[in-house]
Amino acid sequence: MKDYLKEVENQEEFFRQRELWLSSMTKDISLKESALNTLEILERQKYTYQWDWLGIPIIKMPEEILLIQEAIHTFRPTAIVEVGVARGGGIALYHSIQTLCGIGPNILGIDIKFFDHTKKALSPFLNQGVKLLEEPSTSENAKSVIRKFVENHESVFVVLDGDHTHENVLSELNMLDDLLPQKAIVLVADTLLQEINQTGKTRDWDKRRNPATALTEFMSKKPNWRKIQELCARVIISESPQGWIQKVI
Repeated sequence: MKDYLKEVENQEEFFRQRELWLSSMTKDISLKESALNTLEILERQKYTYQWDWLGIPIIKMPEEILLIQEAIHTFRPTAIVEVGVARGGGIALYHSIQTLCGIGPNILGIDIKFFDHTKKALSPFLNQGVKLLEEPSTSENAKSVIRKFVENHESVFVVLDGDHTHENVLSELNMLDDLLPQKAIVLVADTLLQEINQTGKTRDWDKRRNPATALTEFMSKKPNWRKIQELCARVIISESPQGWIQKVI
């Protein structure tokens, strides 16, 4: 048998070798620098706006879509909350992956405004386990709805992809610390904003204050959360580097 066929045949060896490749990749400083340069160019070209999930625009890097699939398959969340629904592709993604994993779809999407095209795109999912809440994510009403939504769920996944100001993301994280059960996982999106120059219209966040700085402050005060390094290390072309965390206590 050819040597390369033996490598494919031996599953244990494949996974052992893959761990070694990952370790080498995460230590490669030049690779990270190249990736950041590429990401800055991709941001200027609006690369993340080019993708759909089931025909619905999903404003995410393709690598991150794959990683979200792995996270749902691994942690098997029975309740998923997305803050910042935008055009709806993320909701469709979570619904698809939960279904493929044999988990009854159960998703809450929160945004301050749902556009007509978003409501139309997501209308087929609304009687299939998807709920939408038009509300600021840290309002008392949103807090009450989230608390009820995650009640009695042992595995919960939250994506924070709305208002990217330091203050708002920190408020969201502190709120979730009170609401989520042990082992819940959170993806803090767009932590890349600490690494690259802002493009397009002026925003209320920049390299100095953004989701990454909020996450750093939160983690410094909350020893009951950990970085999920097995996910954080996986992607290179990522808008959310080091953005995966889990509540451990």
